[in-house]
Amino acid sequence: MKQQPLEAASDLKPIVSKNVILCIILSALILNACENDIEKIKSITKGIVLPDVTMIDANIVYSDSARIKLRVLAPVMSNFDLPKDPYIEFPKGVKVTFYNASKQITSTITARYAIYYTQKELWEARHDVVAKNDKGEHLNTELMFWDQKEERIYSNLFSKITTADGVFCGRDGFEAEQDFSKWKLIGSEGTVNIKDEEVN
Repeated sequence: MKQQPLEAASDLKPIVSKNVILCIILSALILNACENDIEKIKSITKGIVLPDVTMIDANIVYSDSARIKLRVLAPVMSNFDLPKDPYIEFPKGVKVTFYNASKQITSTITARYAIYYTQKELWEARHDVVAKNDKGEHLNTELMFWDQKEERIYSNLFSKITTADGVFCGRDGFEAEQDFSKWKLIGSEGTVNIKDEEVN
């Protein structure tokens, strides 16, 4: 009767050691799998640049001597503060509104995607880009650059400008002042509206 617990204890030794070995093997497999996953994640994410700051429903006002010059509205604005070429991305589109000295809107530019290169002071707008001015003229293109240093907007892709006088197209793009007050088409063609009294 006294030897039975000893026999039971001796019977448990191999079972315990098998459980310990099984735990060690499982731990090694899990750690190995984790290492592989980390390596896979590193290889997948290599080259991916994440923004330093992301703003939702951005509303940025640019002013000079307490006078509002323009306002930038965007659903999402991401700032990538890279050492060589920092930029701000607007992946869900942007609307830029220009104001005159009387705080009246002179023109607007909208696009479904935009990026601003901060050191170059250069905007690049893509996909369904529309510019409108206070004269009722509006421009449509798929690509537009806005050089803030030179205060001009331009494109080298097909662009269409609609005015009260007709529809004009630039096969090779356009150039304009940044407020879209003056513009010229490159490789232009178009349709001019003529009033009846002018024909007579």
